[in-house]
Amino acid sequence: MAEAEPLVLLTDEERDQGLMVLARVFVPHAKPERVASRWRRMLLEDPGFLALLGVRVDGEMAGAVCLLRRQVCLGEAQVDVAVVRSLGVLPDLRRQGVATALCDLAAETSRTAGVPLLVVNAPTGFFGGRGFVKVHDPHQVLIEMPAARSLVPRIDRIRPAALADVPLLTELYLRHFAGYLGAPRRDQGEIRRRLLERLPDQAPMLMVDEAGQVRGYFWPGGGGWPPRPAELLALDAEAARDLAQYHAHRSGVWGGVEPMRWVVPADAPTVAAIAAVLPVRAETDAADDTGPMARVTDAQALLAAMEPELAARSGEPRPDFAAASDAVLAQLVFGRRSPAELGLDGAAWAAYFPVRPAWMPELAG
Repeated sequence: MAEAEPLVLLTDEERDQGLMVLARVFVPHAKPERVASRWRRMLLEDPGFLALLGVRVDGEMAGAVCLLRRQVCLGEAQVDVAVVRSLGVLPDLRRQGVATALCDLAAETSRTAGVPLLVVNAPTGFFGGRGFVKVHDPHQVLIEMPAARSLVPRIDRIRPAALADVPLLTELYLRHFAGYLGAPRRDQGEIRRRLLERLPDQAPMLMVDEAGQVRGYFWPGGGGWPPRPAELLALDAEAARDLAQYHAHRSGVWGGVEPMRWVVPADAPTVAAIAAVLPVRAETDAADDTGPMARVTDAQALLAAMEPELAARSGEPRPDFAAASDAVLAQLVFGRRSPAELGLDGAAWAAYFPVRPAWMPELAG
């Protein structure tokens, strides 16, 4: 078996080779040059770009992975994470340790950069054997397409967002999403940047009432079919109705019939609002075979970053945090399992790591 050679600091030529590998793995029937060029813009020009890493086998680029740096809210703490994007290995060079080398390389690169967590949305069978553990069970609302398409459009109740709406969008986000564990950190500057990326052709849509007050929004994005929002909010049934009608129009215009999927926290106002308008099915994806996962790269740095939240949670004597393995610590900080469920008994553990709702939209699949 040939030896896998990790590459940390890729030259421009090696970056192009890495992007071509990812293009051939994930979009095998398209022209790899065109896909690689698009991904260069999407990934390498992302303001949070951290690294593009590669592994060679016998001198050939065999696999690559891109890391994007993000910041998430964990209560009062704001913690840097490295999001694993598009880890891929060429089919004829698999089973030679390339994927494992890429995962280890990503963890070491993150640790060196001062990022204590790697996160990814992927099958647990692959990443579970490489230091990752599931940390979140996404909650989703499924809406039947025909029912939503039957709603009459109300063009006076919907308008595209503009830069002047940034303060309001920021206020709505901070009030309704920022308090969940794992929520992306977004201030006015970040929301403005995200909005500029969408304007003018893919502007988020605002749902307004008769007085013109914003009561909800639909932020386009996400993958899969039918197209799902990257983020949405409905403060009342009227806004939920117009959100559903707009989403159904975007999806159903091409003949889509599959249920629309909204990934929202279980206790978000959107859930009750849409249930008052249409028949819906709400469910939590608690399956252990796929979902948002994390790997701790530096436990001490993670706990240090969480200090503002830990101090706010309890003033009681702290348990020995070192007693928690990296896999257990990852689940504790995102509140997926209680300490007792993870084999950590005692009131102190329960006080510092209570089970709390999480929301990780970028990793909800």
